[in-house]
Formats: sequence, C-alpha cells, structure tokens
Amino acid sequence: MLTLTDYLIISAYFLVILVVGALTGRKQDKEEFLISGRKLTTLQATTTIFSSRIGAAILLTYTALVYMYGMGALWYFIGSVFGLFVFYFFGLKVKKLADKEKFYTMPDFFFFLKGKTAGYLATITTIIIMFGWVVLNFTAGAKLVSEYTPISYDISVIIVGGIILVYL
Repeated sequence: MLTLTDYLIISAYFLVILVVGALTGRKQDKEEFLISGRKLTTLQATTTIFSSRIGAAILLTYTALVYMYGMGALWYFIGSVFGLFVFYFFGLKVKKLADKEKFYTMPDFFFFLKGKTAGYLATITTIIIMFGWVVLNFTAGAKLVSEYTPISYDISVIIVGGIILVYL
C-alpha cells in the first residue's frame, strides 16, 4: 500500500508535468501543430513515430500477447518493427507528395490519389484505430492507478480522463 509520502510524490509529479506543459506550450498555426511545419528530418520523423507507438497501449497489448502465446508472440514484435522499416520507403513517396499538395493526414493522401471512396474508407479506418488507441491508453492508465492505489477502476478511468483533458 502506498504511503502519504508516495501520494505526495505522485501528486507533485503530475503537477510538475502540468506546469511544464503550460509553460512550454506556445501558439502555433495548424501546420506547425499537426506536422511540425514540414521541417522534420528522417531521423526526427522516425524517432517521433517510434516514440508515439511506444506507450501504455503497446505495453498492455504486448504483455497480453506474451502471456497468451509465450515466446511465439515475439514474431508479432518482429513483424511490427519490420513493417515500420518497409513503410519507410512508402513514406518517402507520401512525404514528397504531401509536401507538394499540403496534406495533413493519410486520408488526405487517399482522397487526392484514389478519390472520395478511398478517402472516406481511410478516414473511417483512422478513426477506428485512433479510438482503439485511446481506449487502450485509458484502460492501461486506469489499471495502473487502481492497482497501486485504493481508488476503484471506475474512478481511475475518470481521473485519467480528467488529467488528459486538463493537459490538452
């Protein structure tokens, strides 16, 4: 069980994160906010993609896969990493066209290249995937809070959601 000191340290950590976010936040235009002003180098883009993929949802999913399938789940990890490297070559073509046509999202790319039907399918697919990521991250965050505190899982979901909303 956590002590009062532990709760104070955790609360201070969250407070510091919120303050840093508030102080370092700056006014940006749409292009700067969404795609870093199209100024990322290959290394910056790669590390951004990898760091955004590694989070609570991935840890929760991979842990479940290893628990269910043992070492065989390693092939899922290898396939995921291999897929990201293969996407690099496709990504070069997408970036070149996206810079020229000012695309912000993959659905923009599909609308332009393949038409409305493909664009709408890409949009729906993106929404479903992003919704899944959000649900997994809420689940993982709430599970951590409920596991290490006497707070119930239901209340933990509300707390995690509140922290995320305040930070946005």
